[in-house]
Amino acid sequence: MSKAFVKELPTDRPFSKVEAAFSLQVDFDKGNAVTVAGYAKRWNWSRKKVSTFLEEIGVTIEYPENTAKKQNQQGQIRVQIQNRSRADRDQIKSR
Repeated sequence: MSKAFVKELPTDRPFSKVEAAFSLQVDFDKGNAVTVAGYAKRWNWSRKKVSTFLEEIGVTIEYPENTAKKQNQQGQIRVQIQNRSRADRDQIKSR
């Protein structure tokens, strides 16, 4: 899907999960520095909803320093690879 569709993302309502995933993919592809708070504001979601969504899709934000010691940092998006054996079991198999 073309990244040009970014301009079509909503500004007057909360993002759907599909819109949030597209927004996240664009930031990942561009290597943009991101924050949970930034996504909460952009997507019009709570921080908790953003964190839960990222966890559901296997994405983390990696910060340069421990966030318990230093706040207001921007981090990089990291994709967590799921256990391959589990992924293989969940695949649709042809007969």
